Amino acid sequence: MLSDYDAVMGYEVFLGRHPENAETINYHKSLGVSGMLARFMNGEEFSDKVIAPLRAGKPIWRGDRRHKPAENAIAWVVECASLSEDEATKLAAAPNWAEFYRVLLEARGVAAGTDVFASVATAEPVDDIGTILAKLHRAQALLAEIAEEVEALRTASGP
Repeated sequence: MLSDYDAVMGYEVFLGRHPENAETINYHKSLGVSGMLARFMNGEEFSDKVIAPLRAGKPIWRGDRRHKPAENAIAWVVECASLSEDEATKLAAAPNWAEFYRVLLEARGVAAGTDVFASVATAEPVDDIGTILAKLHRAQALLAEIAEEVEALRTASGP
């Protein structure tokens, strides 16, 4: 079974955020390394935040605002994904998140130019609760943005 650290790092590396709660951490720990990696890389949130921008040539949105992975994140991915020394070197040299994910996906056997989302798919099913939690998190983020915009409009329009 994976550790809490592994589950939290998975969220930080693949989704750019922290897990919702201890239940979510425990669920991801129970999947094992390959199950957890498949869960993240096959998830709707990863597709929205990483795959779609990669395909469109756009920057990758990160909740943590880092422009590239930290050294501990790279080391964690190298260990979990059992990357070769050459792949680890390429990953560490990635100047940004887009290149990091490109190198990682290629290391996982996804050739450049293929349908990335389909190529990383495995037999690991995506459970309904995980999908619901991801959608709930996105909805909460959108509501927070709307509340900020409403407050800014109120402030701008005066008393």
